[in-house]
Order: sequence, then C-alpha cells, then structure tokens
Amino acid sequence: NSEYRFISGEISPVVDESDKIRQLVFVFRDITEFYRLSRFLRTAMESAMFYTWYFSPAENSFTYEENFRVITGKGQNRFKTLDEFLEMVHPEDWDNLKNHHSSAGASNLKTEISSVDFRLRRNNTYEWWQRRSIIQLSREDEGFQSYVYGMDININEYKQRERELLEAKRGAEESDRLKTAFLSNMSHEIRTPLNGIVGFSSLLSDNDYTQSEKAEFSEIINSNAKMLLGLINDILDLSRIESNTIKYEERRFSLNKQVEEIITLQQRNAAEGVKIISELNVNEIFIVYDR
Repeated sequence: NSEYRFISGEISPVVDESDKIRQLVFVFRDITEFYRLSRFLRTAMESAMFYTWYFSPAENSFTYEENFRVITGKGQNRFKTLDEFLEMVHPEDWDNLKNHHSSAGASNLKTEISSVDFRLRRNNTYEWWQRRSIIQLSREDEGFQSYVYGMDININEYKQRERELLEAKRGAEESDRLKTAFLSNMSHEIRTPLNGIVGFSSLLSDNDYTQSEKAEFSEIINSNAKMLLGLINDILDLSRIESNTIKYEERRFSLNKQVEEIITLQQRNAAEGVKIISELNVNEIFIVYDR
C-alpha cells in the first residue's frame, strides 16, 4: 500500500533425507508498532533521565541497557557486580543499596516492587536517584531461582524541592516559636509598667505623702509610661516587619542619653544585686540613625 513497514523474521531450510535443501520457509512479522513504541520509550527514557537493568543474584551480575551509558557516560560492561556499581555511589548510601539487593537471593519472597534512594556520581557531582526493583521467582530443577528487574530514576530535582520545603517548614516553625515567645514576654513586660502606673497613680491622691514624694511618684509614672509606650511600639514594629511595611525614621540624637534611658528602664527589671552600668565616654556622642 505504498507504505514502508518494519519487519523481522527467520529463514529456515527444509532438507530431505540426503541433507539437501529442498525448500526455504520464510516467517516474517510486522514489528512496525513495536519499533515505534521502542523508539518512543527510548526517547522518554532519555528525556526523563532513567535507565533499566537486570540483575542475576546467582551470578552476582548486572546487565544495563544502552541508556545507562548515555546518562552516566560509562560503559555497561564496566559495572557488572554490585560492588563495582557502588564505585559511583556515595559511601553513605552503600549499606542501603546492599540491603536492597540482599533480599533478592531469598526464595520465599513475594513479587513486589521495592525502592531505595541513593546518590550517584555523575559529571563529577552527586545526584539523587531512586532504584525501583521487582523480584521474579522462577522454579527450576534445584528449586527456586530469583531474578531482579528494575530501573533507576533521577529524583535530584524532587530532593532539592524537598529540602527547600523542609527548610521553609523549619523557618516557619522557628518564626512561630519566636513570635509566641515574644508575645508571651510582652504580656509579662506590659504588666510591669502598668502596675507601676496604676499603683503610683493611686498614691498621688493620698494626702499622707509630701509634695516631694508625690513628685517622685509622678517621675516613676512618667518613666513607666515611656516603658509601656516602648513595648507597644515594639509590638507594632513586629507587625510591620511581618507585613514588610516597616519604615526607618533617621534623625540626630544623643547616644549617651539613649543608653542611660535603657539602663534606667532595665535596671528596674534586673534581678536583685545586679547593677547595669555604662562605659560610654563622658563626652556626649550624637549619631544620626533610627532611634
């Protein structure tokens, strides 16, 4: 029908009693579809980065198909045994691969697909691969013989995405833990200046205290109010940082006064017997930054 087809076949002679060929028997099969499927499979294997293999436990011998050489750049016959194949595998993964193949010699195993992840050296770097194997048991004269068929699939990109997701998950968990600890500390810290403000405010209306004492109470209330305002600003800053809308307000201020104010506020929260001191120069230092 004016179409080229792929065929395969055999030619067998028919001989008579004197071993003379009397006829030739031609048997041909149309393998066009098989050829197309094979070519499609080979293209898929090359683009998907995997190769197939066959392993005989009795002979401790591997047989690789052509794509192994294309992907690894190594000859198939160079890695006949498992130990020879392990030359390309990361040393930390040797035991996993050995355990994976050690079960192939058992005769009572069910036919099931098993897998193991390992790192294979390719282009002078290690890449993650997954070995998927199926064990076929065959009854022979002396009992059962096992044969292992499998494929190695490149999963390096999947492993990289997995690492990124794990790192993101750990980062999110750490961020959540820090935020929880921050808010817990804030709830405690806010009570300290509030108690001071409420307590000393009630003392201002008590006539039993002198004007100088009330002036001291007012100073304590003012100091605690500044502390409370600072804590609220910290909470607002955290919200701005998370929403990526924080803005810096740079202006000139005294570093000495800033440190002294911090010391004054924190000294009230310090444990008994602990004194916070500053070793700043006596001369006042001015800087331009976000206070």
